[in-house]
Amino acid sequence: MRVAALIGAFVLASSAESAQAGTSPPMPDGFGTVRVTLAPELRPLDLILWRGKPVVGPLLYNRFSPPIDPDSRRTVQRQRAHYKHEAERYLFLLSLIKRYADSPDDFSPASGNRHYFLSQAADAFLADHARPRYLQCPEEGLTGAPACSRPVAGALRDWKGQNEFEAEDSMVAFLSSFQKFMSRAAKIVPMEFWSIHEVHVTPYVAGSPLGRMGFKPNPNLKHVPKAIDNQYPYMYWLSRQEARDIVEKLGDDTPYVVAGLSLISRQSSFAPDESFVDWEMNSLRLFKGDAIKEHVFTFDRTRSLR
Repeated sequence: MRVAALIGAFVLASSAESAQAGTSPPMPDGFGTVRVTLAPELRPLDLILWRGKPVVGPLLYNRFSPPIDPDSRRTVQRQRAHYKHEAERYLFLLSLIKRYADSPDDFSPASGNRHYFLSQAADAFLADHARPRYLQCPEEGLTGAPACSRPVAGALRDWKGQNEFEAEDSMVAFLSSFQKFMSRAAKIVPMEFWSIHEVHVTPYVAGSPLGRMGFKPNPNLKHVPKAIDNQYPYMYWLSRQEARDIVEKLGDDTPYVVAGLSLISRQSSFAPDESFVDWEMNSLRLFKGDAIKEHVFTFDRTRSLR
């Protein structure tokens, strides 16, 4: 996959670099890895791609053919965990960018909401060389290591400073730098990604003029985002022939769904004046097996989702 295509697809700020060859087991056809550069003070993100968009969800990194050798298996497990955490950071970053694009006042120094996410953002995205500039415990993250002195209590405890004024100065300095990054990113970053996960196909229920068939995420999967689980259609209306074609194509293979997702803003039902960032499903494709090679069916959004 060409780097130029990736740059056009979802570059966050400056450039995207291909992951170094030889450092990872080979990916199945159609998948790839990419290192996305964000900004000078921010760490890069290592992501898995399918057809040019990042992949989230449980089907992450070399589930397809785990090595038999124990040492190699441990390496693959560490890599899978790494890419899973990177995908989670990526979603968090997209949610911040989307929130900034829709409600920039939430990121102003005077906003009371800034403490909620700024410490998490600094810990998740600051590069190693930049962490001592802003954070009280740069090498330990925000876990409160015993060896780290914390002279400031409350919401400012994570920020560098000997008193609350110095700590707030550190927080505002990071906020100013991070705002500049988000301002640029909000103009060019598509809020689109894939979730790939195993599903359970329910028996076809006849009806008139269409029956229904369910495609539910496997309940044993721990990493399907809750928002996806909530919005995932638990049944689709299908004709008998469509349902029969799906069953015959699947055979004994485990079905996998590729859900095309994007981030949107929704109004809070509890506070009409407030909004929040949420997921929305744009497409749903059914494949045979976890290698995502044999396409079975693509569902049309114009159908009634129940």
